[in-house]
Amino acid sequence: MDETVIEMADNTINEEMYERTINESIRETEGIMIVRNINDYKIIGEAGVFGGEADIYEAEKDGKKYIVKIYRKGMKPKEEILERIVKISRENQNSFVVIDQYGFNDDIQKYYEIMEKAEFGNLDEYLDGNSVNENIVREIIGQLAAALEILHKNGILHLDLKPANILVCENDPLRIVLSDFGISSIIESEFSKRMTSIKGTELYWSPEASAGVVGKESDYWSLGIIIIRLLCGTTPFDGMEK
Repeated sequence: MDETVIEMADNTINEEMYERTINESIRETEGIMIVRNINDYKIIGEAGVFGGEADIYEAEKDGKKYIVKIYRKGMKPKEEILERIVKISRENQNSFVVIDQYGFNDDIQKYYEIMEKAEFGNLDEYLDGNSVNENIVREIIGQLAAALEILHKNGILHLDLKPANILVCENDPLRIVLSDFGISSIIESEFSKRMTSIKGTELYWSPEASAGVVGKESDYWSLGIIIIRLLCGTTPFDGMEK
């Protein structure tokens, strides 16, 4: 039996169920299930809001912390984009979260990603807990612009650039990396493309993205909103009704 085990939402484990294979347990049990291990990584807790696309956990392996993203059953990440991101992240570790593993887990019958855990959380959390001066603003802008340039040169649009998707790996000196490429798209030319739907965060959407048209400019609009947030402490659209 593989080491991946399943625990019920109420934290109880049925001994008979434990002895069966994971797939048998999934078929025979109707409750919500929580993964306790995946591959050689031990799940040690939840690491974020459980959304419609995936559940996010914190994991540990050999004394190092990781973030595990487990997609909802039946959901599949964009493999071509993920393959490019893995390559880009390993070649540019100062700009992108490093994805350690990804694929399909036969035991839980779901796709997953395992990535490094940022020691200082995301930029939203950092901005809430630290004073921001001009030097820090310049550093953040410079690092984000450099990361976007790398991303775009490799034919990828992020499309959900916001403080929650920017991780703070080091505090002094500040080092941030881009993460969460779940709605990213491939673009092979300098021209914009039309998408049937955009699922990003409206506060950081460009006007054309709201109409389903995206390009490199869409990411730079989001960067501009982040800059306003850094300078003013809020976005221009906070508090506005849809």
